[in-house]
Amino acid sequence: MTEEMKRVHTGQVTYAVRNTTIDDKEIREHDIMGLGDSSILSVGQDIETVAFETVAAMIDSDSELVSIYYGSDVEQEAADELAKKVKEKYPDVDIELHSGGQPIYYYILSVE
Repeated sequence: MTEEMKRVHTGQVTYAVRNTTIDDKEIREHDIMGLGDSSILSVGQDIETVAFETVAAMIDSDSELVSIYYGSDVEQEAADELAKKVKEKYPDVDIELHSGGQPIYYYILSVE
């Protein structure tokens, strides 16, 4: 099981609370950030675009499952559209979509 855990990648999509530079990415207050296991994977203005870019950065040729948990500030229609876009881009990967209801994080993502 410990070996399999190394194949699981996690990500979160949230917003910046101040201006900063991380991983050579300039981030402004209120920017949307896609955080990976150990780095910033995406920065932008659109929640779903950043979420998609974050998933794309985590997927590799061995990926089989993407789990998407959308937060309290995300409408189900937006989450459905994100899941659809991921499935279109990665048709061989299974997609699970759940209402996580979490505050602060628009999306919590898992790629296995």
